[in-house]
Amino acid sequence: IIHVHSTFAGLFVRLPLIFLPKKDIKIIYCSHGWSFLMETSLLAKNIYIKIEKSLANVTTKIINISKYEQVESIKVGMPESKSILIYNGTKKIKNKKNYSFNVRDIEDSKINILFVGRFDRQKGIDILLDVIRNTTLKNIHLYLIGDSVLSKGDIPFNLPENVTKIGWVNKEEIDIYYQSIDAVIIPSRWEGFGLVAIEAMKNKKAVIASNRGALPELIIDGTNGFIFDINNINTLNLILESLDKETLKTLGENGYKYYNENFTCENMNIKILNVYSSILGEKLEMLKV
Repeated sequence: IIHVHSTFAGLFVRLPLIFLPKKDIKIIYCSHGWSFLMETSLLAKNIYIKIEKSLANVTTKIINISKYEQVESIKVGMPESKSILIYNGTKKIKNKKNYSFNVRDIEDSKINILFVGRFDRQKGIDILLDVIRNTTLKNIHLYLIGDSVLSKGDIPFNLPENVTKIGWVNKEEIDIYYQSIDAVIIPSRWEGFGLVAIEAMKNKKAVIASNRGALPELIIDGTNGFIFDINNINTLNLILESLDKETLKTLGENGYKYYNENFTCENMNIKILNVYSSILGEKLEMLKV
């Protein structure tokens, strides 16, 4: 079994098998976000679809990271019989030293919201900053973890007083930042999954997310967070106006339960091992987790 991840690795491994098939090799492929579901031209989408459909012929199983990805890929012709759903998972939090912020002290009197991700069009940080600039709410402070990667200089950073840019954070410290705020916001234009959402949930934080991609299946509106319509930005304004710490705490607790039921790396690994077992036609000894 060869288990290959993401577009370029998937192309590198599977393309030779189209011309030199190996019957004794079983290929499992996970795109971690289909290229044809990203915001791009119709021509590019059609090219990506044709390539993926051709490579699917030499693929034994295709793992989708969300229901959204699975349903949309089947719609464009990916083989339903080969398609399976396995959500991404993350490690549970371990006890670690208490790192200090390198920014101003967080004010408990404020509703403190955290954005984590690249500062580019996909992640919708321009939408978020426009809302924060134009809002009259004085009780909200936004923290930004990340920086520009794909499009340097595209996002304006004349940040208002209630926005603090932190920059990139070591993965060993990221949970401390999640734990120090009240809610996490994900204003993405498209998301194949939404890893930030489950990182927030494992830290017992409510999530405010756009209604794009897989986010609405991770965030149950009013249960573990809120969903806003990215085509009607007033819906985000209304959510921000209604926030209070007690409600966010309750939503965060609900999210933590949802995380433990669905998004731990133990759950993910067991499901992947079951796929291996089904391909080999024999029982594999499950990892003790």
